[in-house]
Amino acid sequence: MCGLHGPLDCPVSISVVMSRPEARSASNSARLLALWLPGVELHVRGADGEGPEPQALAARAGSALLFPGAGRPEPLPAGVRHLIVPDGTWAQARRIERRWFAPQGLPRVALWGPWPSVYGLRRGPDGLCTFEAVAIALGLLHDRALAEVLLERFAEWARRAQRLKAGGTPTHLAQPLAMPAATHPAIDRLRTLLNGTPDGRQAAHAQVPETARATEAAQATEAADAIAATEAATASPPPPPADDSRSKRP
Repeated sequence: MCGLHGPLDCPVSISVVMSRPEARSASNSARLLALWLPGVELHVRGADGEGPEPQALAARAGSALLFPGAGRPEPLPAGVRHLIVPDGTWAQARRIERRWFAPQGLPRVALWGPWPSVYGLRRGPDGLCTFEAVAIALGLLHDRALAEVLLERFAEWARRAQRLKAGGTPTHLAQPLAMPAATHPAIDRLRTLLNGTPDGRQAAHAQVPETARATEAAQATEAADAIAATEAATASPPPPPADDSRSKRP
C-alpha cells in the first residue's frame, strides 16, 4: 500500500512525540504519516538519546500543539508552521501533553467534534487516530486538498488492513483493488466546516466559537428551566385567607 503512493508536499513541519510502548505498537498510525509526509519527525521519549528536549521543539517558529485544551473551544491559531503531536493511547498522550508541553504555553489546535474515523484496529468510531487528526488539522489550518488526499489514502489503507486482519494475503493486498476507492467520512465534514470559502481558516475560526456560544446558551436555558421547575414543585402553597367573620358584628 505504501508503495502505491508517493510523498506529498506539506506546508507545515510535524513533530510526533510518543512513548516507547507506542513506538513498538504495530497499530501505530504516525509511522504511516511519516512515509507520505517527508516533513514528519518521530520522537520517542525514553529511547536512547531521548531526542530533542520539549523546550527545543516548542521554541521552533510557529509552533502549536495538536491536543484539546480545557474549557470552551477557541479559534484556530494563525501562522502555524510547526505542529507538535502527542501520540499514543489517550492516557499516554495526555501524560506527554501535561508533562512536557502544557508548561510551554503553546497555542492549541483542537478538533472539536465529533469527527468520524475509519480506524478500527484499536479505537472505536468516535475517536480519531493520530494520522486522521493530523490530516484534519492540516485541512483546517492550511490545505484542504492535502487533507482530503491523506484521508482518502488512509481510508484505503484501513480497508486493506481490515482485509489482512480477516485473512487476506500481503501479496494480494499490494496490488490495486478491483473496487471503487475507499472514501473517508471526515472529508464531507471538513468540506462543510470550511464551507467552500477561499479562506477556509476564517470560516473555521468563525464557526467554532459560535457553536460554543450556542451550546452554552442552550445549556444555560435548560438549567434555568430545570431550576424554575424545581422551585415550582417544591414551593409551599400560599396560606388561605384569614377568616375574620367571627370578629365582625352582624
